[in-house]
Amino acid sequence: MAKRCLALTVTEIKNAKSKGTNHTLSDGNGLYLIVRPTGTKTFIFKYSHLVTSQRITLSLGTFPQMSLLDARDKASELRKLLAKNIDPQRNKQEIKRNEQLRLNTTLQAVAENWLEIKKTRVTATFFTSVKTCQSLYAYALLNRIPVTFNGAPIRSSWRSME
Repeated sequence: MAKRCLALTVTEIKNAKSKGTNHTLSDGNGLYLIVRPTGTKTFIFKYSHLVTSQRITLSLGTFPQMSLLDARDKASELRKLLAKNIDPQRNKQEIKRNEQLRLNTTLQAVAENWLEIKKTRVTATFFTSVKTCQSLYAYALLNRIPVTFNGAPIRSSWRSME
């Protein structure tokens, strides 16, 4: 029979002391608090990988910056992802990658890629003229604005769209 654990309380977390090594306190349902030798208290979520059944540990945040209630809410969200057969770690990486792509796909990046492709198809004078206009006018006002098409970032290379 599985060992039954009582849910953590804020008082228990505040009173938890370092024991020289990592000390783990369980809240149940995959949520744990690790008290490190330095005294740092970190919430973690443990689960089994959907395919390999390997144990995976995700850090959720440190106490008191993340409250016990917030950690429980986050763990609940991660359990919902697991119920839908979505790996929480991979999902987090994908969200981060998409946001980074969105932020890095600016008007300046798209315009520079377009100009490099057109470089071989136009005269040197025209190329220089367009590059100068872009630098002086367009980039100064619009270079930080993310460029999207139907909500999705435009690819960094226009070659695939030709």
